[in-house]
Amino acid sequence: MRRLNRVYGDQIIQFEDGHLAGAHGAALLAKEEVPAKQFEMSEPENLKANKWAFATRPPLKLKLSHYPCWDVEECYIDKYQNEIRVTQIPRTQIVQCYLGVDIGSTSTKLAVIDQNGEIICDVYRKTDGDPIGATQKLFSALLNINRRKCFKFDVYGCAITGSGRKMVGMVIGTDRIINEITCHVEGAMHVDPEIDTIFEIGGQDSKYMRIHNGRIIDAAMNCQYALKDRMILNELGYTDIPILSPTTHNSYQGLPEKLRRRVWKYVIASDILMKLRCKKRPYASDQSLVLKIFKDEVTHLADAIESCKHFERVFEQSLKRLGSIEQSEDPKPLVGIVGEIYVRCNAFANQDVIESIERYG
Repeated sequence: MRRLNRVYGDQIIQFEDGHLAGAHGAALLAKEEVPAKQFEMSEPENLKANKWAFATRPPLKLKLSHYPCWDVEECYIDKYQNEIRVTQIPRTQIVQCYLGVDIGSTSTKLAVIDQNGEIICDVYRKTDGDPIGATQKLFSALLNINRRKCFKFDVYGCAITGSGRKMVGMVIGTDRIINEITCHVEGAMHVDPEIDTIFEIGGQDSKYMRIHNGRIIDAAMNCQYALKDRMILNELGYTDIPILSPTTHNSYQGLPEKLRRRVWKYVIASDILMKLRCKKRPYASDQSLVLKIFKDEVTHLADAIESCKHFERVFEQSLKRLGSIEQSEDPKPLVGIVGEIYVRCNAFANQDVIESIERYG
């Protein structure tokens, strides 16, 4: 953002409560009930005349923009270091509302909105490497608001977003678990319905979103896992532990030559083993056996890598054991899976997407 400010000056606007956009968007989405309907493949009316004709906004001008007033009724920090703001004080004892939670890598946010989508109160705090504990402290602050103001929140819906959304969402039993990009767009468009470009600078990554006619048409993320690892280690007091973040841009320089070659060999071996597992399981008469053998061989390879002994021999045995599984010759559709490398390859991160696809035959 500093670089953009240097180049474009006052054309870059950072609205004051941007850190709440994700939580606010999650609450707004929790409020929605989308009815199921049949999807029809048709070209939008406004694109039929000219396939590539997209509406554009006038060039940015050096003038002040108008944003809602963010004055609040009350603002304070409690004993758990929650930063609490009460934007409006309800006049009824029972307050019908919707709850949005944003579990970020460095901070955790909560927003409560009324039936009209306006914020009643919000709570902000550091995640401190404990997303579940941070969420508990947010809820504690919410209950304290109830006691202080003598009313009760009647939560009609709850949605959660952020990097820790899946884990915390299962713990608190939320109604909806939604990705960050969708929530940021929903929250930002509530502030400015004509917005078409959004930049979000998070603790772990930065995001860019492009909107057209209220719909996301482009988005990108710049993940910086090494920075997040550095923050966690610093918070734990391990400031002297170095972190290397190798990249293909310089052929993984920074690692010793011998180690680079070994890592390359291990990555290729694991990739071959995974490909063999994918080729075998759909055709095997006993698919559970394929998974068992694959997991056993991954463990054997990990042991060989850790001990630096007999890797080639263990790898050959793994290939033979997987390759010896009997399989049918029935034709199957060929399915390709692409995406961010960690999510694509890690079963927990992708929620076992490969096995889910295989269950359909």
